[in-house]
Amino acid sequence: AGPAKPEGEKKAGEPPKNPALDDVADLKMNIVPDDDDSSAITLPIDLIDDFEGHPFPVEDDQDMMDLVSSIKQFGLLERITVIPNAKKPGRFEIVAGHRRKRACQLAGYTNIRAEVRSMDRDTAIIFMVDSNLKREKISPMTKARAYAMKLEAMKRKAGRLSKTDILNGKKPMRADEQLAQQTGESRANIQKITRLTKLEPELQEMVEKKVLPVHTAADISYLKPEEQKKLADAIAKEGGTVPSGTQAAKLKKESQAGNLTEEKIVKTVAPTKREISPPLKVTLNDEDLRPYMPKNATIPDAKRIILEALAMRKQAMDRKALKNAADKDATKGAKEKKTLTTAR
Repeated sequence: AGPAKPEGEKKAGEPPKNPALDDVADLKMNIVPDDDDSSAITLPIDLIDDFEGHPFPVEDDQDMMDLVSSIKQFGLLERITVIPNAKKPGRFEIVAGHRRKRACQLAGYTNIRAEVRSMDRDTAIIFMVDSNLKREKISPMTKARAYAMKLEAMKRKAGRLSKTDILNGKKPMRADEQLAQQTGESRANIQKITRLTKLEPELQEMVEKKVLPVHTAADISYLKPEEQKKLADAIAKEGGTVPSGTQAAKLKKESQAGNLTEEKIVKTVAPTKREISPPLKVTLNDEDLRPYMPKNATIPDAKRIILEALAMRKQAMDRKALKNAADKDATKGAKEKKTLTTAR
């Protein structure tokens, strides 16, 4: 006889054990392992919660309807990934597959194929963000919240260097440097994007609607909350006019120096006198004017005739305005008289 196998050693042909499934089995719920994949099980959808703080919106848009149609026709081709819900024993949280879960619900499914993973919270956050960043359409604010969430998790996981690492001269890499390497974006751009989470809700909505450019908004995020609210109010009063990038940088500098006043804030979005009453300059050539002028008219003659014509037009417009006002008063009087007669 050959040497005895150590206890717990996998037998030939035996599928690998999944610790997560052992945890699931202990919950004694209606959970059915899939025959075709030892790491996948079938879970009731009503036992699966969205990931806490999940920053990616799940919308019932056309893309969702297309996914629903695909699931109805071919089934769910890619299982979702979940972890046990630490705060709600017996339930699960999605780390990948929020849209697939919603599509299955809309398709009328009550159960869904899932892989149950065992991971700490920060690892789960990073996994969740990475899996959702594959989406084709991600708004600036969604990306900002996701990046900020992942960066915090990365910082917590990094911790402090060990004495050995320090003695070996190892230098810690900043979380934003790591994220920049992973995403292909510059560290400066990562910092600008995550600054958007410091904006007041009204300004975040402007970024979401692409009214306020990202780089401009990043500078505005350095303003104090009360300064941001005053700016949002000023933008609303001026019909959505937002500061330019140069103006936003100036606001940031003034705020950090403690010199930013409400007047300065309003001035960045209020129209100038020149914008309210822009200078009028009209150029008319001989071809435009000759049909309306005497045969031998000179330039001074043409100017005088044009001004006289404009004066006559203004008089006509004034008369029309007076007539419209009189007609409006007459109509109002007739209605009031009719109301009094009816009341009697």
